[in-house]
Amino acid sequence: MHDYTPLFWRDNYAKVQSRDSFLAGIDSLNDFRINLDFSQYRTWMVINQNPDGLRSPCRATFGGAFSREISFLASDLEKIIIGLKENFAGKRLEILLPPEHLSEFDPKTQLRILSELGATVDFVERSNYLPLAEWDHSNLSKGNRKKLRQWIESSGTIEKVDVNHITEVYEIIRLNRLALGVEPSIRLEGLQSLFSNFPAEYSLYLGQVNNENAVAAVVVQSSLHQDYVFFWADTSMFRHLSPVVAMCDFLVESARERGMSFLDLGAAQIDGEDIPGLVRFKANLGAVPSSKYQISIRL
Repeated sequence: MHDYTPLFWRDNYAKVQSRDSFLAGIDSLNDFRINLDFSQYRTWMVINQNPDGLRSPCRATFGGAFSREISFLASDLEKIIIGLKENFAGKRLEILLPPEHLSEFDPKTQLRILSELGATVDFVERSNYLPLAEWDHSNLSKGNRKKLRQWIESSGTIEKVDVNHITEVYEIIRLNRLALGVEPSIRLEGLQSLFSNFPAEYSLYLGQVNNENAVAAVVVQSSLHQDYVFFWADTSMFRHLSPVVAMCDFLVESARERGMSFLDLGAAQIDGEDIPGLVRFKANLGAVPSSKYQISIRL
């Protein structure tokens, strides 16, 4: 048993993300309970309720169950589903399970238990992660190794910056996404709220060449062993240097210094369908794919 609770399973995180979210799980007395403080659960899920049914997570990169005592995970998850059926009979529950490489959540056991209870697989997404114990520059593509050398030769620098730079970082991301014809998945005010409420979990990074902004990143600790790149983007002025490669290298070292095992670069699919350019981009950084199953079950 350990005291660390991943960010996505904390009730205050859930409420910041959605007022329609709730916690459901098994307490220390073996009883199914809804809306306890997260510290009172042994095993639990964070669920968002909407007109179409229930979903885990509410707004996060993965959901499913988390247990303080992994030996109870299988039996507790079955009890959670039974409890949800009693309280939300007939509703459809969607669950995006954690990626398979995060053993602290035992996603394979979760998939097995949920399948035995009648869940079906909607699609399989893939997280693309760097295994920090093994990853080095040789895992970069030849072109990315060249870009990293060019960044160094250009005297590019990257540093972790404080929250006073959040507007500056967000604007780099916003303009980058605008050039692609999309909007960031979160507004500046939403990002500021996350940093205000969870300053230990969220980090900002800024890269410059000759005191001009070249690249930015927002990183969140998504588990005991993993950092997740929430956003990263370069500026048009320095795109020829592919500064995201240098940012990737910097984030690897930062995560290693903090004792992380993985750096998750995010998915490259929409509802299980590959986005070819993103697949190539992450493969060229040396990322390893890890399956995340979205399942659904009628309660």
